[in-house]
Amino acid sequence: MPDPSILNLKGKIGNSTELDAIANPSLQYLGMFVRDIDATTKELCNIWGIDEWETLEFAPPQSGMKVGNTFKVKMAKANLLGLSFHIYVPVDDLDTFAKSSSVWGRFLKRSTGGIQHVCVSVDNFEEVVAKVVERGGKVYKSGSYDGRRWVHVDGEVGNCVVAIEERTQLATPIEEAICVSKVKGRTGNSTALDAIANPLLQHMGVYVKDLDAFMRYMTKVWGIDSWETLEFAPPQDTMRAGKAFRLYMANANLFGVLLHVSQRADDLDTFGKAVPVWAQYERTAGEGLYHVCISVNNWGKVVDMVKARGANLFASSSYEGRRWAHFYCPVSNLNVEIEERPKII
Repeated sequence: MPDPSILNLKGKIGNSTELDAIANPSLQYLGMFVRDIDATTKELCNIWGIDEWETLEFAPPQSGMKVGNTFKVKMAKANLLGLSFHIYVPVDDLDTFAKSSSVWGRFLKRSTGGIQHVCVSVDNFEEVVAKVVERGGKVYKSGSYDGRRWVHVDGEVGNCVVAIEERTQLATPIEEAICVSKVKGRTGNSTALDAIANPLLQHMGVYVKDLDAFMRYMTKVWGIDSWETLEFAPPQDTMRAGKAFRLYMANANLFGVLLHVSQRADDLDTFGKAVPVWAQYERTAGEGLYHVCISVNNWGKVVDMVKARGANLFASSSYEGRRWAHFYCPVSNLNVEIEERPKII
């Protein structure tokens, strides 16, 4: 159970201020690992109406890796409600893949897949990475691609994995190895939904088992200067779908991305009866980036369209006058929250 001091709202939503000042960060993409890329893209096309995918194979040579071993993945890229998704599946069997990419392999062995990391593009790449490492961040994969350097920083507490990518192309690329093949199509979009939704990223949801430990770790490694903390428990009479639940929460911005971090307030069996999707996430993946929340116009139309396409609506209510709905896609293990954008009076 978290420290009782966090049960009441305190503080303001803070930022990774020192890093932001040198990084000028922007969200690049969300990285997903899955077991079946064909079934995943089919599901996301059916539910979210993505009109096409860009597909490729990615296999950087060992000479292009600065940290960690090379790997082989198939990739599919598309935009869902304005967010870029990179979806990966190992080319090799899972055991072989886990030997070369232990963090990614562990993620897939624990679960059927889902969001594994968030990638942020930055200026002053070397300085940003040096500060994160100096603060205790552990880089487990690092290399270059198309002249841009990238690193993956392990989420040692809470499994919130962050990839940092160099924004501008190097004047003299480190490695221009040909490591992409079978390129097909172009990056598509959830066009019909986007037209009525005017979507914007509202927050990323992180599920953890120890909220206090997670806040301490993220403050140390990423320099988050303050947290907003609260207990979130919508009553049953406000639930449009699903059963009432209780969460301890902490909110802060990391590289400009708002994180809503949640820990269940009840034992796992009780929590599982109220929100079985989230309880199953803890039983399999354990902790990590478990959902993305999109703010939309025309909330009712968007929700009805997604429901009609077959997404599992497992929880819906309202908070501070804004309606929200959580959808689950069982093949991809993608959990998307649709939140009503407040009207400006």
